[in-house]
Amino acid sequence: MQGLHQTMFDAMDTADWRERRTMMNTMFEARAQAWTTVHEAAEALLPALDARQRDQAAAILPGLTTSGRGMMGRRGMGPR
Repeated sequence: MQGLHQTMFDAMDTADWRERRTMMNTMFEARAQAWTTVHEAAEALLPALDARQRDQAAAILPGLTTSGRGMMGRRGMGPR
């Protein structure tokens, strides 16, 4: 993901609006795929966890949060 982002960042200065749109769409698709991969792995892991571990996983893993505090289950976008 970081390599894709760096390649796109380097190409932005010379890209026209169509190329920029295509690069952004590619980046959004890659991000969505990465989120899906992590979410599916987290869903598969849940049955092997005890209650305390499930609560902790629900607080930090994508798509498992039940806290109602946003997409990432925490306030703000900065580090914890």
